[in-house]
Amino acid sequence: MVDDKLGREESDFDRKDMSNSANARHVRWEQLMGEYKGKIDIEAAKRFMGDHFDSFAKKEDAGERTLCGHVDLSPRGVPPWQPPYGAAGAVQNKAMDSRLAGEMAMVAAAGHACGIGFQAAPHLEKHPNLQWQKEFLRDMPSFPGRSFA
Repeated sequence: MVDDKLGREESDFDRKDMSNSANARHVRWEQLMGEYKGKIDIEAAKRFMGDHFDSFAKKEDAGERTLCGHVDLSPRGVPPWQPPYGAAGAVQNKAMDSRLAGEMAMVAAAGHACGIGFQAAPHLEKHPNLQWQKEFLRDMPSFPGRSFA
């Protein structure tokens, strides 16, 4: 947890706004860490990274407030960083346990950890206000975790 005094001195980020993506995701991490304390392994870590529980709305709803980080599915976006349905989110996933650390290895995956891929053309068709991104936006399929040493 960040020191309250330091947080106030160094930024204007509202750590009390639980609807904020970073705060809601932090709450969910804390919930899972408490629930699975002593039972966390690589498979659990993969499930956590693909989690779609919104701690603010208290329901399953893939969006910017979930660990899987689907800003692209959120009508709220992440102001001021991303507009509603902005093509962003948690698309790099890495996990390590003590065995992998001893081997200087990790498990990593590209794309959303839940397995939902991103397709640029249908996304832009559904959200015409984002057409300005057409030249640059690419599909991002999801790939399962692989070990890297």
